[in-house]
Amino acid sequence: MIVSALGDFISQIIQKGIAMLLAQQNSVFALKLVHQAYVIEKGKIQWQGSVQELSADEEMRIRYLSISEKPKQRWQSPT
Repeated sequence: MIVSALGDFISQIIQKGIAMLLAQQNSVFALKLVHQAYVIEKGKIQWQGSVQELSADEEMRIRYLSISEKPKQRWQSPT
């Protein structure tokens, strides 16, 4: 319930055109909300790109997000 409410609140902020940095370990939750993704390891950006690019990059999904299957609709970037 709290996570859902937080997601709704973040979506409202994004829809208003306000840029924000969301640091989140729950990648499925975070990637539903954002347009761009950055993978940071030990303080360095290891990868950056759109949510669609991350979804298509099997190595990044497995190595950093522990997701082996390519997601279908759940990572639809907001419009």
